[in-house]
Amino acid sequence: RDDRAELVILESELRRAIERNEIEVHYQPIASLADMNLAGFEALVRWNHPVLGLLAPESFLSLAEQTGMIKDIGRAVLNEAAHQLGIWQRSFPLPQPIFVAVNVSSVQVMETDLIDDVKQVLHREGVIRQTLKLEVTESLVMQYPERAQQILERFRELGVGLACDDFGTGYSSLSSLRKLPFDTLKVDRSFIAADAQDNRAEVILESIIAMGHALGLFIVAEGVESQDQVDRLGELACDFGQGYFIGRPLTAKQVS
Repeated sequence: RDDRAELVILESELRRAIERNEIEVHYQPIASLADMNLAGFEALVRWNHPVLGLLAPESFLSLAEQTGMIKDIGRAVLNEAAHQLGIWQRSFPLPQPIFVAVNVSSVQVMETDLIDDVKQVLHREGVIRQTLKLEVTESLVMQYPERAQQILERFRELGVGLACDDFGTGYSSLSSLRKLPFDTLKVDRSFIAADAQDNRAEVILESIIAMGHALGLFIVAEGVESQDQVDRLGELACDFGQGYFIGRPLTAKQVS
């Protein structure tokens, strides 16, 4: 009963948080492993709770999905991330423009509202094609492969980049991967963090990177936490890295 009461209170507070702009976006740097230059960011949602402080997504996203509020939160994150990306691209023009990747939930992806939302932000913010990326988990697209293919194709036509998140931990249906219009694979941290003596993990990591490149995909390694891992990934020709060794999540002001 106590848990249920707490959930009711938390749900009410979360609804108010959206109205009061307590939902914030932080940006974790993603580096090019060839030269360690900044390549882009992953947009991460935070709840700046007036009493409990800054809450990580695992504290509230499951509740948001259960109640349907994930759509409002997702829309707020998408709008804010695209807005900041436009500002950074205009303020810091680079030969290789930076990108921002935004996670989208299964609830969002399977509804046509997201396509309309993305159309609006692209038109409004004027970001460079392929630099606003949507991250979709592997398990979601493999659960609804035909529907996912149709929707993801529409995003690609709009000029949105598409990343398959947590690759290697879900269904890993290679036949579906062949048909889906991803341009990026994000390799789960469990393969990066494996002990250097774990030959099987090393073989799998090497195979994923080689396969991704053969399919014309960029590879992002998640959970990079040491120079040794950077060196190892560099030897395997992995394109990008993300993790606390490269950079912790930052506010938009800190990024600038």
